[in-house]
Amino acid sequence: MKNILVLGAGRSATSLIQYLLSNAIECDWKVIVADLDLQLAQNKIGLSDRGEAVSFHMDDQMARNSLISQADVVISMLPPHLHVLVAEDCLTYSAHLLTASYLNAEMKLMNVRAHEANLLFMNEMGLDPGIDHMSAMQMIAGIEKTGNQITGFRSYTGGLISPEDDDNPWHYKITWNPRNVVLAGQTTARFRSQGLIKYLPYQQLFRNAELIEVPGVGDFEMYPNRDSLPYADIYGLQKVKTLIRGTLRHVGFCRGWAALVSLGLTDDQVIIDGGMFDTYRALLKAFLPGGDRPITEQLADRLGVNSLEIDSRIMWLFDSSPLPSKKATMAEFLQDLLIEKLALKTIDKDMVVMHHVIEYSNSDGDWSQSSSMVQRGVSSVDTAMAKLVGLPLAICTKLLLQDQISIRGVCIPIHPEVYNPVLRELSQMGVRFSEQTIRL
Repeated sequence: MKNILVLGAGRSATSLIQYLLSNAIECDWKVIVADLDLQLAQNKIGLSDRGEAVSFHMDDQMARNSLISQADVVISMLPPHLHVLVAEDCLTYSAHLLTASYLNAEMKLMNVRAHEANLLFMNEMGLDPGIDHMSAMQMIAGIEKTGNQITGFRSYTGGLISPEDDDNPWHYKITWNPRNVVLAGQTTARFRSQGLIKYLPYQQLFRNAELIEVPGVGDFEMYPNRDSLPYADIYGLQKVKTLIRGTLRHVGFCRGWAALVSLGLTDDQVIIDGGMFDTYRALLKAFLPGGDRPITEQLADRLGVNSLEIDSRIMWLFDSSPLPSKKATMAEFLQDLLIEKLALKTIDKDMVVMHHVIEYSNSDGDWSQSSSMVQRGVSSVDTAMAKLVGLPLAICTKLLLQDQISIRGVCIPIHPEVYNPVLRELSQMGVRFSEQTIRL
């Protein structure tokens, strides 16, 4: 029997754990789910006699070592900064490691040691990053297979609210880590456009969102992600003139968020004493000129615009709700507010949209091929986000334990032996891409 250890039983682990347990008897697995909240872990395994729930705290090294020493594969759903500690234990006790988080510099340094130990440390095996890499690489391979020359690459993903449940002026609800939502874009974006390297700093990022049409779904706003240029080497696209990876939002969101940035309401440096303000509206006023004028005029002074739409969004968000009496950064207060005001209702359905566009040329001319995927959740618990983060991890775990993945070391899923079978099984589960090719 093979032992699979899942560290963390949060929302994104739901589909992962369900998949592993549903295959546990046939594949002869035992699935151990460890979380600080024992009841949460127990709820995730239900009545399965192939599952075991364990109370777990990352700081308890003895307990952590005991769990990992029994595992053949460890799937870490913990916060990203904890993965390296887990990886060290996996090296000590000869366990493979899978995560959905971005590959960081510390993990990269473990590549030689993982190779020598004949272990796979697979990172970025979730949605974005994860499915974006796999679908893009499969698309690239298919285009290049017939001798086409790729000249441009664009890849966009958005974790959104499904249109039928879009009932607030921001056209957005929290479907993933709220901390990441608040701090999105605070690193200057870098990408390539028409052969030129471009930079888009935080203060300009949301003001310059681009309108993107996704076939069959409609228009979205797109802002560039951090640094797109390393993907030229990762995807083998060193010669392309355009290379950009971006985030999608419903139309209207970015102008409102640009206003929050301009006002300083996403700042994560200066500590604010919440006890000095009764409400979120009072805190907002502290960032405005003041005086007896209407707050809308004060907003116009700060923002340099006169937009009733932006004013109404900010006023809706910063209402008369009590401000927590604590010391925190403005970004932390904003995060608390978003969690309250933009929470998914029980029956709300989220929506994930992924869209790639690859331009290429051949002897017949210039072409553009697009590939789009849309997934909608079932409820606030059974979300598309959780499904698309968890299932790639689960499928990769199965392939690894069945000796269908031979690569070792520290990796991301850009290898055909990984992305082809994972995407094939995802397609069988309804996660499909639709493609269009047009002549430019």
